[in-house]
Amino acid sequence: MGIFDKFKKKKEIAEETVTETETQKKEKVTNEQSEPEIINESHALNEETYIKENTPMHELWEIYRAEKGGSDSFEPLEFIEKIISDAKKAAVESGSDAPNKTEAELIKFIRDIQKHCDSLATRIKNEKLAAEKENEKNKKAEQCKPVNAEPLLYMTKNKVRLWAVIIPPFYGGEDISYDTLKFRMDSLAVKHGINSKLIDKIISDKLYFKIVQIAEGSEAVNGKSGTVKNLFSTAKKQVNIKEDNHGNVNYKELNMIQSIHKGDTICEITLPTAASDGMTVTGDTIKGREGRYPVVPAGKNTEFNEDKTLLLAKIDGELVFEENKFNVRNLLTIDHDVDNSVGNINFVGDVLIKGDVREGYTVRADGDVKIVGTVEGATVIAGGDLVIDRGMTGGNKGVIEVQGSLKCKYLENCCVYAKEGIEADQIMYSTLSTDENIVVKGKKGSVTGGKLVAGKTIEAVTIGTPANTNLKTEIVLGVVPHMVEKLKGLEQQAEETQNKLHKTAQDIKYIQGNMEKITPERKELLKKLIFQYQIDDMQNKKLEKEIDEIKEMIQSNTEKCGLKCDNVFPIMNINVCGSKYILDMELKECRISRKGEKTFISSPMLGEMITF
Repeated sequence: MGIFDKFKKKKEIAEETVTETETQKKEKVTNEQSEPEIINESHALNEETYIKENTPMHELWEIYRAEKGGSDSFEPLEFIEKIISDAKKAAVESGSDAPNKTEAELIKFIRDIQKHCDSLATRIKNEKLAAEKENEKNKKAEQCKPVNAEPLLYMTKNKVRLWAVIIPPFYGGEDISYDTLKFRMDSLAVKHGINSKLIDKIISDKLYFKIVQIAEGSEAVNGKSGTVKNLFSTAKKQVNIKEDNHGNVNYKELNMIQSIHKGDTICEITLPTAASDGMTVTGDTIKGREGRYPVVPAGKNTEFNEDKTLLLAKIDGELVFEENKFNVRNLLTIDHDVDNSVGNINFVGDVLIKGDVREGYTVRADGDVKIVGTVEGATVIAGGDLVIDRGMTGGNKGVIEVQGSLKCKYLENCCVYAKEGIEADQIMYSTLSTDENIVVKGKKGSVTGGKLVAGKTIEAVTIGTPANTNLKTEIVLGVVPHMVEKLKGLEQQAEETQNKLHKTAQDIKYIQGNMEKITPERKELLKKLIFQYQIDDMQNKKLEKEIDEIKEMIQSNTEKCGLKCDNVFPIMNINVCGSKYILDMELKECRISRKGEKTFISSPMLGEMITF
């Protein structure tokens, strides 16, 4: 089917569509929705490019056909349609709009062709009419003047394409020649990308009324600018409640704080691509525009990697988006209480809370934590030091766990572990544990009930209370909690390794005891067992060495442990490096020390030291 026939059919369909009733239209829409037709209209040519019936070019073609005869179909776009369609397809893939502009120029060329054809057709008709009139007067046949074949050329605005259409000769005029076409091309200075084969075809096959591309340069390809993909939210702090694997929701986990570690990726950056130069059909270079490096929201405490493809956090902290930039703060400041307005806190840097930590909430930080107010029955975990300006009222729910030291006014009904020491003014009914020292001083400096575990020393003004002589306070000295835990873990690993060694040794002994009947498979198994035994034996020796080193460290700590208290009231249960004693009397200036395998209690109120 020719292009004209296609257009005619489209026109007929369009006319039929106009006469459709509203019911038919609705039915058609329903059918189209149920069975959608896949049409790639982005690559179809603009309808204006199709040269319709009753246009000057078509009219001129009919004049030529009437004169020359033949039944050739009228297809002016036969050689140019695919070129433009392919260019449009490439444009969609590359994101360029140049091919769409090229199609617009093709429409302009077609209009120029139509004007020329209209002028030539009018001239031919007028000359024919004049000849017929003259023939009537003089009774003598006169012919129209010969019209030679004429090439119409069009160079696109960017000079990348050169199109041609050959208007045929009329009434005995000369056909198109190579010299004529070349002369016209030379006048436009065309010297690059000439399609010589197509030109030869035009001359030999007399391709008249065909729009053809006889020369093509190359488009410049602009470089693509880089892009930025943000891996973190740029929105202001907002609640982000999540469900666990069982569909449960913890409404205290609001996830409002974007914590980030040093070296974490904030943004992924796509680098710009280089431009590629093009060339016109006149041989001139078309410069491509280089892609630009994107605007990256790099703020305080951020840095690029070596090839600038990533924006990284320079420090641990809170990631915030301010003034169109990502900034990393190493201090998270909460200006009010930790409650349902902020939820639990989980931060990689330091935390400052200018209020209280309410019951049931958790504050977790990799750095230091300072709390200006009070901690209720909450959990506070810090990788550094913890300072509470007031103290903790735990209600038997409060938990503190810090890898640094703890300083506060009071600790009541809570459980505390501070690796590097504890300082407080008052301790009531709490369990405290540290690898270092516990110091209870201040106005009261009192320890009432509970349990205190110190790797080294405990110092207090008063332990116990004269108001309740049945109250028990437990004191444990010379035990380094984290070392004890590590020792337990190593001893468990050592036990497992020794069991494995024993089993492997039995397997080896069994196979070696039956060497006379051993198979190749058994020999290979024996090699593997012997090799495994050697590896496990090395691991066992390493564990034994680590166990001995930790035991030595614990033992060396025992001579540094001790207690110093101005007033001790019964009952005080004492455990020093495993040696136990129940002190059921009141003592002033009480001192507990350790030497060798013995522990000594001294006081001016004692006639002689208590040894156990």
